[in-house]
Amino acid sequence: YVPWVAAKVFYDSIITPPVKIALFGPLTSICSEIVVPLTKSYNLVSISSGVTSVKFINQELYPYFFTADATEHTIGPARISLMKSFNWTKIIILNYADNLFTSNADQLSYLIKKDPNMKLITSLSFTTSARTQLQTIKESNSKIIYLVAPENECVKAFCEAKRLDMDGPEYVWFVIFLSVNKWWKRAMIDTGVNCTEQEILSVMNGYFTLSDIELGINNRTISEMTPTQYLKEFEKFSGIPALRNLHHTNSYDAIWALALALNRSEVILRNEHNTSLAQFTYTNNQILQVILHQLQQIKFTGVSGPTRFINRSRVKDLAILQLQVKGNINSSEIVRIGIFSADANQIELDQSKINWKGGFIPASQVNFKIIARRISMPIFIAFSAVSTCGVLLAVASLIININKRESRIIRMSSPNINNIFLMGCIICYTSAVTFGLGALDVAYKLPFTCILQVWTLAIGFSLILGSLIAKTWRIYKVLTNGAKMRMVNYKHVRLSAEL
Repeated sequence: YVPWVAAKVFYDSIITPPVKIALFGPLTSICSEIVVPLTKSYNLVSISSGVTSVKFINQELYPYFFTADATEHTIGPARISLMKSFNWTKIIILNYADNLFTSNADQLSYLIKKDPNMKLITSLSFTTSARTQLQTIKESNSKIIYLVAPENECVKAFCEAKRLDMDGPEYVWFVIFLSVNKWWKRAMIDTGVNCTEQEILSVMNGYFTLSDIELGINNRTISEMTPTQYLKEFEKFSGIPALRNLHHTNSYDAIWALALALNRSEVILRNEHNTSLAQFTYTNNQILQVILHQLQQIKFTGVSGPTRFINRSRVKDLAILQLQVKGNINSSEIVRIGIFSADANQIELDQSKINWKGGFIPASQVNFKIIARRISMPIFIAFSAVSTCGVLLAVASLIININKRESRIIRMSSPNINNIFLMGCIICYTSAVTFGLGALDVAYKLPFTCILQVWTLAIGFSLILGSLIAKTWRIYKVLTNGAKMRMVNYKHVRLSAEL
C-alpha cells in the first residue's frame, strides 16, 4: 500500500536470481502507478488482482499490464445499461480532480457520448470543495449525478449537497465501489465535515453502485473446486476467516490466468519458436509477445466467476447495489438489487428490492416548457367590437357633457370630474383591444402591445377610480360644510387642492 515500498520490493526481486518471467501485483492502483511503468523496461508481463482504475488500460503507457479486477472500461457498459433500465438518458458527471478518478470519469463520459440514446449534460471536477459545481448542477435541473471520488471527498460532497437542499427524492446519485456498509463513518471522522450522519444519509439514501461478485455461483471451476470448497481450503491454508474479505478470490483467479497463459506459451515456444520460457531474459521481446497473446486469449470459470479479458481488463459478473435507509440511521444497509451478467451482457433487476425515496422513479431532468396561450380571431373580433361600442358610448357621453356643461343638472354633477371619468373609460376600453392583440399569434410581430397593455389599463383605471373618489369627496364636503343647509358653490380647483 506504500508506493516506495512496492518499488523497492520490485527492484530487489529483479536483481535477485533467478530471472523473473512475469509479475503478479501490485494490488492497489496507487502502487501500480510506480511499479507498472518499470516492468516495461524489463519486458515483464504484470497482472494485478485489485487495480480498478481505467488509467492502466492505456496500452501506450502500460503495454504489458493486465488486471483481474473490473475497471471502468468493463464496468462502464453495465453502468450505461443500468441507467437505461430506469430511462435515465441525461447524466451529469462530478469527479474529484485526481488522475485516477479523472481517467474513470473520462471513460464514462466517452461511453455516454458514444451512445446515441444518452446525453451528457456536463462533466465537472472539483479539488477541495464541490459547492460551486453542485450549485451549477442544481441550476441545470439535472437529477442524475454520477460522483467519481474517493470516500472522504464523497462525504464532503454529500454534505455540501445537503446545504444546497439537494437531498430530495428527485435526485439520484451513482458512486464508485462504495459497497461496504457504514463506510461513511470513518470518512466523516477523517474529514470532520460539518454535517451529522443523519444529514449525510438523507442525501446518500438510494444511491447506486456496482461491485464485483467476488464469489461465483457456478460450481464448475477451472480448479475443480466449488467456491464453497475453495473457501474451506483457504481457511485451512491461511487460518483467516475466508468470508472476512473475499478479494482473495480475485487473486486466486489472477494467478490461475497467469499460470494457464505461461503453460500455453511454453507449448507454443517449443513447437513454433524452438525455445522455452527458461530462455527468457529481460531483453527478450519474442517470449514476451507470446505470453501477452496467450494471456489475452484466456477464458475460464474461476471461483470469483467468469474470467476473460477485453483490452487487458477483466470482464466479470457485477453486483448492482443500493444504499437503503429505512427509519433511523442505524437501519441503513447496502442491498443487492440485481446483477450484471458478463457472459450475457445484460442486467437482471429485482424491482421488489429497489427503494425509491419518493416512492417513484425520478426523471433524469426537469424540463420547463413555455406554452403561449392564444385566443382565436373570432373571439378577438367579438370583444373588440364590444370595446369599440363602449368607446363610442363614452365619446358620445363626453361630447354631451362638454356641450351641456352649463346645464343646471350637468353642473351639479361636476362636469370636469365627469370628463376625467369618461376619459378613463375610453382608455380602459382601448386596453381590451391591446390585450387581445397580445394574445394573438401575431403578437410577436407587435412588440409595442406589451407596453400598451400595461399603461392603458393602469392609466384608465386610475382616472376612473380617482374621479369617483373626487366626486365622493365633493358630496361629503357639500353635506358636511355647516350645520344649516345652504347653497355652496364648491369650485373644482378648491376640491382638487383639498384632495
